[in-house]
Amino acid sequence: MKRSIVMADPQKLDEVVKELMNGLVTDGAHHKQHHMEQALRLLTGDEWTDTAKQHFQWADGIPS
Repeated sequence: MKRSIVMADPQKLDEVVKELMNGLVTDGAHHKQHHMEQALRLLTGDEWTDTAKQHFQWADGIPS
């Protein structure tokens, strides 16, 4: 699976940090799930995340 690297792109890294911080301060596991998945998508890309999601079978989160 191809993974994207965000470390070379400070703006993308800021987006990842924002999603992770939102997950830390948001109540409700289903909302935290959404932010964690969005951070993973930013770090690894949609294809990798979708494959991992099928393998680990997590439920969709709900945006807060």
